Amino acid sequence: MQGKLTAFLILNFLTFKALAQGEFYRPETPIKCGSSQKCPEAWPCCSPYGQCGTGPICLGGCNPRFSYNETSCAPMPALVPPNNIEYFAGPLSYFDGDENEKQLKSRGFLHFNKYLISGDDEEVQFMLDNIDFTYSGPVKIEENSGDVVLQMPKRSSGCLLATTKSFLYGKSSVRLKTARSQGVITSVVVMSAAGDEIDLEFRGSELDKVQSNYYYRGELIYNKMKEITVSSDTWANYHDYGIDWTADRIHWTVDGEIVRTLEKEETWDENLKIYKYPETPMRLEVGLWPGGSENNHPGTIDWAGGLIDWENSPDMIENGQFSAAVRSMEVTPYSNRYIPAMQSCLEEEDCITYDYVKKPNEIFDETSLALYCGLAPNLSGWSQTGSSISRDPFLLAKSFGKAQDREKEFVQNMNSTVTQNMNNTTTQNMNNTVTQATNVTTSYNATNHGPEPIKVETSGQSSLYQRNPLFQIKGS
Repeated sequence: MQGKLTAFLILNFLTFKALAQGEFYRPETPIKCGSSQKCPEAWPCCSPYGQCGTGPICLGGCNPRFSYNETSCAPMPALVPPNNIEYFAGPLSYFDGDENEKQLKSRGFLHFNKYLISGDDEEVQFMLDNIDFTYSGPVKIEENSGDVVLQMPKRSSGCLLATTKSFLYGKSSVRLKTARSQGVITSVVVMSAAGDEIDLEFRGSELDKVQSNYYYRGELIYNKMKEITVSSDTWANYHDYGIDWTADRIHWTVDGEIVRTLEKEETWDENLKIYKYPETPMRLEVGLWPGGSENNHPGTIDWAGGLIDWENSPDMIENGQFSAAVRSMEVTPYSNRYIPAMQSCLEEEDCITYDYVKKPNEIFDETSLALYCGLAPNLSGWSQTGSSISRDPFLLAKSFGKAQDREKEFVQNMNSTVTQNMNNTTTQNMNNTVTQATNVTTSYNATNHGPEPIKVETSGQSSLYQRNPLFQIKGS
């Protein structure tokens, strides 16, 4: 039910901590962003949880819908086949170091306000190659088991793990022991920057159940939740929880068994004539948060099972905090419509990034993406934003031919500069080479739904938009 509230409450804690430590990538007085208000130019990036900022807020889940403009958010490192992300617990060793931050980094975890915040090319490349997860809030590696322990001390707002790369369809699985006690929530979620979300959430007062849910573009509609029974105590025992997401359906799994299926066809909205189905690049997130905090809305407290007893709960008495233990995390991406065009980039093992391209109808879906090969989406400091990153244009060439037979030929050179003068831009026959002015972004679309006319827009920025079958091109 409460995926967005999960992250929002964690955000409150992190905002306070950031200000206390002088981490001024958020304004001292929080600025909200959402469907009724975009972020201002001074704080242009909208976090996944509805607050504006710069630096780290422009990375890792920056919402393109409510940010100041379409370049405010940095491009997202992409996870594509045959690569995957995984963490398997193992005891700490001498080589992991003796400080918590070093131990986390040795296992591929870095605080979110440090990830890709650097002007050093070697350091940035190290992060892209070796850091698979960011964390916020109190997290540690348990010495003997190697479990990643999420901690929630008294009256704090919890913590969050998130993958550093986003995937467009794939299978995520987490093996963990949940937290316990009334009002304490553990969550396993895949979430996109545009607000798509697929959830598994655990209430600490019901240790034999998990709630499954999904959301489309951040719509807080709670009637799609289904509760699932787990075979044994989720706090005392490790269980495997999975989300298997394709373009056509979602499976929720517990201990390898499918416990719920959602078909895309079930999400059709007859009034809007669209499928309200998650279809934008996701990150895996694992969180621990106080749903039963006295500061929350009464409805949230009721859903969470009641107020948290910060004084007399067993874990508070014994350990001074609530905790959840993560034994393993895995993400295996599936192929999608963009992958065939990226083969040369994959062969060279270059960094691939996704970026959102604003479509004329402002709908963000899987056809709203631009692709970059070899672009490192780093910021040199907390004051910078995605607009600081140079987005080299793609050159889309070759004959269009038959889309499904010749997909690999459509992106000819990902790093080329298109040099044709904007004032002399021409659109040739559909079977000829297509070029466009400098600072053009091409978004590859392998679907072929039949011919539609080319739409040329000249208001403000020059824009050439080809809906089908192959490409979108727009002035940046």
